[in-house]
Amino acid sequence: MEGKTQNIPVREEYKYIVSHDLYRHLRQDIGSFIAPDPHILQDKNHYIVSSIYFENSELQSYLTKINGLAKRYKLRIRTYPSGTTDTVSLEIKYKLYDKGSKHKTTIDKQTRDRLLSSLQNKLTGRITDPVFEQSMRYIRLHNFIPFIQIDYNRAAFYGRRDKKVRITFDSDIKCMRYQKNIPLSPYIPVLPNSNIMEIKTSGYFPFWLTYCIKKYGLKRTAVSKYAYSVQRLAINSSLCVR
Repeated sequence: MEGKTQNIPVREEYKYIVSHDLYRHLRQDIGSFIAPDPHILQDKNHYIVSSIYFENSELQSYLTKINGLAKRYKLRIRTYPSGTTDTVSLEIKYKLYDKGSKHKTTIDKQTRDRLLSSLQNKLTGRITDPVFEQSMRYIRLHNFIPFIQIDYNRAAFYGRRDKKVRITFDSDIKCMRYQKNIPLSPYIPVLPNSNIMEIKTSGYFPFWLTYCIKKYGLKRTAVSKYAYSVQRLAINSSLCVR
């Protein structure tokens, strides 16, 4: 079950909600300054991200976001169904005010299946990976269970000269209640007419991005795909975590 551990350093995160039309204009304006993420397949302009988030009956992860707690985290299992590999990652996403960091490790499919079932305790004796060990602590401490699956298309880019600047556009965001061994329930659309633009940087904000943000009057927002998805799920079904 042991895999490759990666700690992504703390970065500032800037989020904006943009319409589909505005997205096309933005892409044209910044096109000469960006390069596509290597995960994007040559015959497509995006890749699919699929995440299963853990939560408890008190909706702890959701409420820490909604209540604006400065320090918070989310636990998830992430895959890339349209990618060139079948990598499965176990990730802890930390936030401190406007800064975010991520600790993740790769896991095999058997470990993933046990994490998503009632067999989690059978993994305890084999834990040597620090990210996996911390994830298991959170699961036991907060009684986390797999709760919601969120999928979306991601167009991701890096600055050609500003390699530490990463820009993503997430679209076709949809969610469903995670229920193992039960036929897939219909996906619920989240922000169906919009893209979420996210800029991640270690502190440096290039002039061409500043220009585009001012040109289109973009307003920074604290939008959260997870929070929006939980709210959409609550509207369309029971939110009881069992």
